[in-house]
Amino acid sequence: MSGLPAPPVTRGERARVGWAFLAIAAVLGITVWLSSEHLTRHEEGLHPRFTTLRHGDEILGPWLYWDSKYFGAIAEHGYPKEDVTVYRQRGQSRIAYFPLYPAAARVVAEVVGDTGLGLVLVTFVSGLALAQILYHWFRLKVGAAAGWALAVMLLFPWSYVLIAAGYSDALFLLLVVAAFVLVEHDRPIAAGLVGALASLTRLAGVGLLIGLVIRVAERRGALSFDGWRPHLDHSKLRPRDGGVLLAGTGLLAWMGFCWARYGSPVAFSTAERGWSQGFGVRSWFKLGLVDQVFNNADTFFLMRLVAQGVAITVLAAMIPTVWRRFGAGYGTYTGIVLALPLLGSANFASNGRFALAAFPCFAVAGERLATNPHRFARPALVASGVLLVGVASCWGRGYWMS
Repeated sequence: MSGLPAPPVTRGERARVGWAFLAIAAVLGITVWLSSEHLTRHEEGLHPRFTTLRHGDEILGPWLYWDSKYFGAIAEHGYPKEDVTVYRQRGQSRIAYFPLYPAAARVVAEVVGDTGLGLVLVTFVSGLALAQILYHWFRLKVGAAAGWALAVMLLFPWSYVLIAAGYSDALFLLLVVAAFVLVEHDRPIAAGLVGALASLTRLAGVGLLIGLVIRVAERRGALSFDGWRPHLDHSKLRPRDGGVLLAGTGLLAWMGFCWARYGSPVAFSTAERGWSQGFGVRSWFKLGLVDQVFNNADTFFLMRLVAQGVAITVLAAMIPTVWRRFGAGYGTYTGIVLALPLLGSANFASNGRFALAAFPCFAVAGERLATNPHRFARPALVASGVLLVGVASCWGRGYWMS
């Protein structure tokens, strides 16, 4: 399977993509701000923030709930010895959070003088750049349906984390898509270097490494299948194709740090026990969700968990289509990045935003919507956009949404 040249993206298209992202960011920014300003008596003080901004906290501060406090703490203090004690006591240790995003926020904070603002700016700039490079990849793979595919992704109900939330999703996805685009342009070494950064951002970087290796083999015509049995013709590969293996060096370096500081190369995974998550029977059979159903009277919380489970399950059902439509590299990558949260969460916690990493699924959805834009596609996008605004509003009021 050889890669075709990417259809040229005009300056006008790039501008429209940028303005579309900024328009969504403005709507969600206003939504989050106003929602935080108009809390009910019950909501006031219910979900306190632990990360604040020195200036403009009333407007941008509501983006920094929940895990933002860990990223902010890492940006300011790294992974101190005190956190090793927390880890050994099976508490909520910072080592569960990969280092690149807080490191980038720290660099920005040195310039702007505010760690919270550094988190927001890294996410916002990453999200804006992501919209551009995603559109490029969508144009390469689904042609004229690229706009629909981008709309599906940016209006996905958990895409608010790509706007300004103090989370690493926007940066990770930017690096992932950039690595795949570089491979499509026959630059495997550059793709490997970008992939190394991605594997310093999220564990799902493992899926990127495997996906890149397979995709390079596909493009060279070196990979074929006898049914589901793969066959690799090494003679068709070039020495520089091995450059994609650099994508694993980031994770290897991180594992080395975990081993030296915390005594385990997979401390980042073991630390998930602090949130009652991680790989095991409890997660595989969603026993945490069962426990919530029988013991948690907060119906809204249960609805949020179930909604995320439904969303990621729907995307997982698209994996065979992704494989057939875009090849084994993208199919394998998509399978891994969806399997990690599905198998590692006992109650679908955070599965909504983790599902964003499965960007080839959104290309499939966009391509299908493009075939019937008037009768179904536009109402579907409007409905998704309304849900996105609703989810962002809840986030701005301090509810855990992802």
